[in-house]
Amino acid sequence: MLYNCENCHKSFDFVDKICFCPYCGSRLAPDAGFAASGGQTTQAASGESRLTEVIDSIWGRSARLREDINAEIFRCIMIYNRYARHSIAKNIPDTSLSDYDTRYMQFEKCGNRKDLLDNIRRYIMSLEQVIAKASEDMADEVVVKLQKAVREVYDVSRRLHDLIGKDAAPSESGFFDEERFSVTRLFTKEQLAALYEQVLIAFEKYRRCVEDNNMFAAFASDSSYGALPYYWRRIYAYSYDRSDRANDSRKKTEDEDDRHTITEKAQKEYTKIMEYMDERNAIAYDGFLDEDFEPHVEAFWKGLSTLCGFIDNATVIRWDKGYFAINENESAAISRYCQSEEFPVSEDYLTALVDMESWLEEKEKEDK
Repeated sequence: MLYNCENCHKSFDFVDKICFCPYCGSRLAPDAGFAASGGQTTQAASGESRLTEVIDSIWGRSARLREDINAEIFRCIMIYNRYARHSIAKNIPDTSLSDYDTRYMQFEKCGNRKDLLDNIRRYIMSLEQVIAKASEDMADEVVVKLQKAVREVYDVSRRLHDLIGKDAAPSESGFFDEERFSVTRLFTKEQLAALYEQVLIAFEKYRRCVEDNNMFAAFASDSSYGALPYYWRRIYAYSYDRSDRANDSRKKTEDEDDRHTITEKAQKEYTKIMEYMDERNAIAYDGFLDEDFEPHVEAFWKGLSTLCGFIDNATVIRWDKGYFAINENESAAISRYCQSEEFPVSEDYLTALVDMESWLEEKEKEDK
């Protein structure tokens, strides 16, 4: 039958009776169809095949298949991005060696001064070995471990990129470019050892304060000494995620500035705490005759918490978390490609994507 749509004014022919326009989706009037006659029959037959394709591409099996393929591609991307990030992250060594926050909470639970001082003394004595470990040069070891992980992620990335028709996967060597990966030493072994000596001196005065004043002198009035201050947590958050790699040349300069800034800030903070500890440790504690024990208590906790913050960040490892990831802009481009006529819509392609999803899930399980 032949139809005329009153909304978009398209004329078309379809074998069966339909109630909507395949072009604009508007509902057709009940009497919109009329039988073809004469020369109209040939024209209707020639357009019938094309019209059927149009309808199928919008509402039919082909459209549903395209949607399934599109959804499967994004499931593959989601699993792959998770796998790539975790596979590399697990090979980045944990430099948080002091365990200060946990130990401080244990100190707070001590019920008497003897247990408190014994626990603190044992912890402080253990820091000498922790400082030695934190001062080791780990750059070569880190690179060796990461090279294997990066190679495996690259192989998976290349296989996925080939299947979904995306551009070539990022190279293995590019991950280790200076603007994307670096191992930076912020504090030397000598610096940590010097601050450690100051903390030992402060502890002796702190011990006497607690013995003379019991648990009233156990903790500093400033609760921030019980945890690494937010300022340092923010500064030490040195790994980064570059989702947009379009401006790498500009970001390279910014990254170099960041590295210079973080090192400079670290050295300023080191100088500041050493001057503070020198000044406070020079003040004698006069026992019961001392009117105010708080400055001695605060000096100890501030020195200890700062030392532990410096230990945990003596070496900072910076890496681009988003280097191998398929970011939002790239995903959007893939989505547009999925809607284009050039995109391969077929059952075989969907099957290949389902197989890829299963393989990626297995890789992710193996990686955990």
